[in-house]
Amino acid sequence: MKLNPETLADVTGRHPWRTLAAWVVVLVAVGTLSATLLGGVLTDDMAFTNEPDSDKAQAVLDEHFGGGTADTEFFVVRSDQAWTPAYAEFVQGLKADIEALGPDILAGPVVGYADAFAMQQQLFTPDLHGVLIALHLRPDVEPAELIARLADPVAAVAPASFETQILTAEQMAEQTARRSSSTRPAAPTPDAPDAFILLTSPSVERGNTSYLYGVRAIEAVVTRRAGPALAAAPLSGFDAMQQAASLISVDRRTTLVAVPILDQSEETVAELRRVAAGVSNETYSVQVAGQSAMFVDMMKIAEEDMVSSERFGVIVALIVLVVVFGSIVAGCSRSRSRWDSSRSSVSSGTSTSSYRTSSR
Repeated sequence: MKLNPETLADVTGRHPWRTLAAWVVVLVAVGTLSATLLGGVLTDDMAFTNEPDSDKAQAVLDEHFGGGTADTEFFVVRSDQAWTPAYAEFVQGLKADIEALGPDILAGPVVGYADAFAMQQQLFTPDLHGVLIALHLRPDVEPAELIARLADPVAAVAPASFETQILTAEQMAEQTARRSSSTRPAAPTPDAPDAFILLTSPSVERGNTSYLYGVRAIEAVVTRRAGPALAAAPLSGFDAMQQAASLISVDRRTTLVAVPILDQSEETVAELRRVAAGVSNETYSVQVAGQSAMFVDMMKIAEEDMVSSERFGVIVALIVLVVVFGSIVAGCSRSRSRWDSSRSSVSSGTSTSSYRTSSR
């Protein structure tokens, strides 16, 4: 049997229900394959195939200014009751579970409202004439070397009548122990900052704008000179005040836990959501929010929509092909049938005429 449009038209014409069943099987198979195979092909990973100027500039920014330190996601904790010791205990337990994820996911210290509030108390001197700027360093950075490199630039940007000191965590603890009754603040918890910058003035209190300007100038210099060595942005007493206020709602029923992460991958967001689902209960609900979580959800929805549209598009395309080519084949076969009928009629007429002539 020759495989040509005429043969196909003849076969499908003699077996219409088998033909229809075959097309149904083809459509179902195509839909199943598109749903199965497209899921592994589509991805939310994005990267340049070349090296544009923006990518080169970002590399320079990350290398010299620490532009790529971390992205921050937030655990949103909600309760029907206002902030209480039990609420604080639950958040501390959540924080411990987050910290258990380790350095493969976390890019710096996890901070909750209680931490920021405590840090605020520790980063100002009791007489309000001194403020500390806490520095969190990467594990491979030696604090003493960084302090030596920052001493002159920090002193250069300090306002007039202000003095600066840069201390390691050990030096800060020693000074606190030696001068328990002095105006210097106690050192924060030992698992927090690795170094401190102390800005003091005998005549200016923290409410003066000169203090804030001086702190901001020092933070800018530190970020510029030691950006790649920092595990998190410099944190001053003013920053802690703002952070504490931003981590709890006005009605004190909703609080945030800030989590710096290394990358915005789907795996990272899945780990964060696993922690949130593990601690949520009837009293406290926990959700993950932030750019990474939103990006992952958007990509998931886009992928599902793409699979659906591809499946629908393939089905529509096949239907169009069936209609178009079926019409062409049917038209061709019909024209050929008419031509064959006409030819047969002519041949039959000629044969009859010849027979009559012969008879005479």
